[in-house]
Amino acid sequence: MRGVSVSGREGLQASLESVIGEQCPPGTMGALVEAACRHAFAVPPAWRGRLGAPGSPLWRQCVPDVRELEAPAGAASPDPLDETRHAVLPGAIRRYPDRLLVLLSDRCAGYCRFCTRRRMVGRSASPAVAGQETVPPDAVAVPAERGAVTGWLRAHPEVRDVLLSGGDPLMLPDDEIVAWVREIRAVRPGMLIRIGTRMPSFAPERITDALCRRLVEHGPVYVNVHFNHTDELTEAARNACLRMTALGLIVGNQTVLLAGVNDSVSQLRELFFGLLSCGVRPYYLHIMDQVEGTAHFRVPLARAAAIWEELALTTSGMAVPRMMIDLPDGGGKIQYMRGMLLEDRGGGQLVFRNVAGGLSQYRDAGAGAPM
Repeated sequence: MRGVSVSGREGLQASLESVIGEQCPPGTMGALVEAACRHAFAVPPAWRGRLGAPGSPLWRQCVPDVRELEAPAGAASPDPLDETRHAVLPGAIRRYPDRLLVLLSDRCAGYCRFCTRRRMVGRSASPAVAGQETVPPDAVAVPAERGAVTGWLRAHPEVRDVLLSGGDPLMLPDDEIVAWVREIRAVRPGMLIRIGTRMPSFAPERITDALCRRLVEHGPVYVNVHFNHTDELTEAARNACLRMTALGLIVGNQTVLLAGVNDSVSQLRELFFGLLSCGVRPYYLHIMDQVEGTAHFRVPLARAAAIWEELALTTSGMAVPRMMIDLPDGGGKIQYMRGMLLEDRGGGQLVFRNVAGGLSQYRDAGAGAPM
């Protein structure tokens, strides 16, 4: 991979070998190193020692796979949601009239192999956090600048919802996170402020009483956590979620539907009830975005719909999130309902009604459909 030094590759291989050990299939280490060069590799702190055998739900989510190197086809893209075109400032993206997505960091405590922003995350990760520098330094995403964002918000009163994301915003120190929330709240007291984070799963110790109390001072603050499998709901993770809700943060969960990880009614039901038991409302069940290197995670839409419909028919409504699909080329996020699918042209070529009232073409996963 251009921009990754020989010493960087050697260090990365050593890092992979320390995780995979003798479980690496013969002759595949070189390909796994290449996959890790294309997208940052780090096992979340809370998952270390618990990955299980190759192919386990935790393993699949964070260990590189040779299938990431398959040539992209069809609609696969490094920027499937067309975020670059919708940037209004460095690190600030507006795809909807009333919402602003703000990227506070390009780092995470661990790196999901299915990440929508794999083109940018992990690019400035320090060895202390992410194991190895695995991508070209000149490709670093520019984090948003707080003063520029708050100034822009003052000039755009129609925006009433700000999502702080990344990377993971909670990679920043408490003072910086709180400053973002405080200053956005000062722009408009009624602003909806959300924080997207995987820390309760990846590093639950990061969710401290002190941070929660400081955020609540500028509330209401909504926290969107991300759990995909019951194996992530350890006692520490549950306690982190209970801590947030007990201290006044409003917590919902977003799950990504992943082939071989959670694509069954029984697994999703247990996950969603497990989240409810620690005060977290299942919010979204996402269809996988069409990002390069992740085709092996995608679930065909017909199967995804069947899973969701059975879940809705057999499970308490409190445990049934909305199933969402983010349409390619900036078509926007829609709830996946049969009424949104306007045409099936065969061969996996579908046409949806998008959020602007127009049409978005979508290539489905599965037999006969390029991914």
